Amino acid sequence: MMILTQTDAAALTQYGRALMEAHRTNRTSFEDAAQAITQALYQDFVIEDGSPMFALVRVYRLTSFDELASELKGLVDPARQRWMALAGTWGAEPAWCDRHQSQGHKALNLGSDQSPMVSASIHQLGMDVGVDIPPAPLDLPIPEATFMTRYFHIEHALGSPYIPAQDGFVKPYGIHSVVGLGSNFASRSAYLLLGFSKTHIDQANAMKFSQLAPYVSTLLAVYDARSLWAG
Repeated sequence: MMILTQTDAAALTQYGRALMEAHRTNRTSFEDAAQAITQALYQDFVIEDGSPMFALVRVYRLTSFDELASELKGLVDPARQRWMALAGTWGAEPAWCDRHQSQGHKALNLGSDQSPMVSASIHQLGMDVGVDIPPAPLDLPIPEATFMTRYFHIEHALGSPYIPAQDGFVKPYGIHSVVGLGSNFASRSAYLLLGFSKTHIDQANAMKFSQLAPYVSTLLAVYDARSLWAG
């Protein structure tokens, strides 16, 4: 078990390497690998009383319309060619552990009217998503990080204009902070991992969490050229 506030960067690096090695050869698809990552992070990161630190962990993959799973194509506008498609999910509710049961967040559109959270994460992570996106808000800081350890961080989720579903999710589930990882792949696709934390994560601990980025990125890159969906 990992308690972020009590774990140093070296231990996070060791955990990330173990996570990568555990799943780099035994998964059948990108979706399968993403699901394994979300489940592991949800179950392994805890707070002092042993309960999960995250209420929800999700992995999205940048896709074209043609790459979307068949059931998603009927839910989105085919005129839009770039999407963030939900590939892995694990959380406090049973329905949050199955992407098929997601309500309203299976495919996030990209472009001028994309959600503020997507905009904020793309800007902070420095990702290229293949479409023009709104400029970064003036009050959105870009965390200091290396190329391999970029991260997304909203320290105070309650009342944040970048975190949606305040009344339906943030307040009832006690979401304090949001952290994320993400990067582009050689294929020009990309992934975005988001963790919605029930405990406060300050900048120092968000930066510490970013030590997982090279290992999560490498693991998902292994499956980027394979089947996208589990079936």
